[in-house]
Amino acid sequence: MPITSDYSLLPPPDDSLSTAIIREQFVQTYRHQLLSTNAFWLADNPTLVVALGTIAKPETKLLYILEADLAQYGYDHLPASLIHKASLEKHSYTLAKEPMWLQGTESCKDNWAGVMAVCQAINDSGIDRHSVVVAVGGGAFLDMVGFACAIAHRGVQLLRVPTTVLAQADSGVGVKSAINAFGKKNFLGAFAVPLAVINDAAFLATLNPDLIRAGLAEAVKVALVKDGDFFEQLERDAVDAIEGDLDKLQQIIHQSALLHLRHICQGGDPFEQGSSRPLDFGHWSAHKAEGLTNFGIAHGLAVAAGLHLDALYSQQMGWLLANDYARVKSLLVRMGYDLALGPYGISQTTYQSIHPLLAGLNEFREHLGGRLTLLMLRGIGQPIEVHELDDQIMTQAINDLVA
Repeated sequence: MPITSDYSLLPPPDDSLSTAIIREQFVQTYRHQLLSTNAFWLADNPTLVVALGTIAKPETKLLYILEADLAQYGYDHLPASLIHKASLEKHSYTLAKEPMWLQGTESCKDNWAGVMAVCQAINDSGIDRHSVVVAVGGGAFLDMVGFACAIAHRGVQLLRVPTTVLAQADSGVGVKSAINAFGKKNFLGAFAVPLAVINDAAFLATLNPDLIRAGLAEAVKVALVKDGDFFEQLERDAVDAIEGDLDKLQQIIHQSALLHLRHICQGGDPFEQGSSRPLDFGHWSAHKAEGLTNFGIAHGLAVAAGLHLDALYSQQMGWLLANDYARVKSLLVRMGYDLALGPYGISQTTYQSIHPLLAGLNEFREHLGGRLTLLMLRGIGQPIEVHELDDQIMTQAINDLVA
């Protein structure tokens, strides 16, 4: 696209001063790529080199940062495997240093320790903008490492290898990174498109049903706002996937990741400059519930409760048919989610006072910027934008779910 310029001179009323305005416009093209494989660390698996694409050459440095919890799930061999793989691919890249372990889970986002450890490793290893940090771990871990990569050298390249269902189906495919601050979810963060995302099915085999269940909440979310056919697939296959059917689990993850990827690339607002975030359906209350419990509950479980709350509100407002609401609730119950808000520290209140959960609305608006915009449902796969909530009806919905 040619560069366009706009130069204008605005005369003030008294002609004694003038204001010169120069406006230029430029467009940046991004490539967002998702690869699927099984055991990317194996010597004969080409996925890593494919993901590195045209930048892969002997002087390309890789810095591996691995979530420490992976060692407990049988992946303590990863550093040695990755070192061996690199020795066989000297024509493609070199390792800046031996792969390093760092603590993950949501706690890694609660302070600067992890971010600074990543930045220290980037500095000590001589990583620059032509190098690549490869982060292997769950969603919170990828958020933390991604934020460090976004601020080091004003941005170094990141290759994500998500290892949980939630990360493979949703957050790992996104273009955001963040840590928590001031009691708020993802208050400090940045937008940065990863060099690539590798969804590796091998990591799914070691996940227990609770971890799978927590991750699939985001698949339910994107089905509710994007794809009614996918919701029907979840009605058929989600319970089997939770109980260990890896083929069905991979199919669900693939479709969820694809829908998230397409929204980012084709939705018209990849960096969320507007006031609408369709992929955050059900999240305004989930984020607040996490904060109210000092992030003591899994994100996916809070999201499931948030999906149900907004579906119930949509039904009570007359937008969502009772039969469709019943389908949403039935699926969430069959998948094993606790939809009562009491276990999350949410209590009943009266209409005369604002429920503490509703304080999350203003925090959500601040996080978006601009006008409050939420998605509710008028059908499965049929969202509707709203710009305000009826406090009395929402409070009643919350009270109905407190056990």
